Amino acid sequence: MRGVRALLSQLSPLAIKLVLPALYDGMESVQWRSRVECISALSVLAEHAPTYVAPQLAVAMPKLMECIGSSHAKVLEAASAALPVLMSCVENSETQKLKPLMVKAFLEPETTLACLDEILATTFVNAMDASALAFLMPLLLRGLKDP
Repeated sequence: MRGVRALLSQLSPLAIKLVLPALYDGMESVQWRSRVECISALSVLAEHAPTYVAPQLAVAMPKLMECIGSSHAKVLEAASAALPVLMSCVENSETQKLKPLMVKAFLEPETTLACLDEILATTFVNAMDASALAFLMPLLLRGLKDP
């Protein structure tokens, strides 16, 4: 993994859009090791070039949500570690203030309603872009499906 981290941390930001589909395919893999490594690679890219990863979060979040729902402990651990890193790519300040609650709601579904109450109480002043909505929409949809 060190070689992959070194390669991805030196990758041109313009090439990130070309690398992400391969990572998404790996995140859907049956083998847990492939999933863990692809999640870690996505985190490295998010740390290296957050402004280039942010527009791609609308595609990345459903893949990461599948990994969070995984029954394998190491996949869940890698996805849990990647979630705050990916959320740091979002530039919306209101979403950043809700970050701890949102991370908790993603990892502990029983806290979703409390998180939604806090989201409803928040006044969003800044524009909502696709990267911020990539984190808000899964929680809103889960809240709508909850009995």
